Amino acid sequence: MRGMLVGAAIGVLLLPGMANAQEPQPGPEHQRLGFFVGAWKADAAFNASPLRPAGNEVWTLKFEWFPGKFHLVCHAELAGSSGKTAELGFMATTPISGCTSSTESRAKA
Repeated sequence: MRGMLVGAAIGVLLLPGMANAQEPQPGPEHQRLGFFVGAWKADAAFNASPLRPAGNEVWTLKFEWFPGKFHLVCHAELAGSSGKTAELGFMATTPISGCTSSTESRAKA
């Protein structure tokens, strides 16, 4: 019971300060991702390798901000000698290191 009262007292003391807290804002490292926002199209020719047959590929990509403007969402379609593929990706910047990282998921279309 005493622990509950202490917890409630701490909560009452912290809540007013939290109400004045502002939402975090994207920094310059996040704003640099804006370079990629928009629609992109690329085509490439590949030589045969153990990973893929020789041929051409066409990529159509659309980057847009995720709400809050801390991350980008990428919708991509790839068409080439190995068929059609759809891709969903996310791109982010780590504020401490400034490194940009991405992750994606692919599915045959």
